[in-house]
Amino acid sequence: MEEAIKFFTEGNVKITGSTGRNACEVIRREAAQHGLSAEDLIQLCTIVGKNSGGVKTSKFLLQCMIPREDVPGEAVMRLLPRLGKQKIPNALEVEILKWLTAVFHLVSKDTNLVVASRVLFPLLENAHTSEHASTLLVLMASKSTATGFTLRMLERI
Repeated sequence: MEEAIKFFTEGNVKITGSTGRNACEVIRREAAQHGLSAEDLIQLCTIVGKNSGGVKTSKFLLQCMIPREDVPGEAVMRLLPRLGKQKIPNALEVEILKWLTAVFHLVSKDTNLVVASRVLFPLLENAHTSEHASTLLVLMASKSTATGFTLRMLERI
């Protein structure tokens, strides 16, 4: 598993050739059988957030990112800020938001939901991301740490 993730963290991260396909299969198999560790999720979130392997690779990795336990706050914070500042394709932004929504109930308590909410609000103005960003904001509002902040921001809109 470590070698498969290492393939994506070093140099050539596109799924090309047998080495890339083998790395993908190892990650897919491990995720399906046991789920991924917190450290594996953090590394994969970094790769997806940078989109250095392209949209196809990033989408594949998101589909394989099945957590073993909780999703560490660090993993979430490696994805979210990329949405607000870095130019990544709308299709990948949507996939990231879908993944975050799907695993939200597993997001650890150390995640700074106020910062996450601030990143999501600008995405409400984008036709491609607004539906998924609003769903994620509603989930965040249900957590006590972000309720007041999120509701005040929603009142302004």
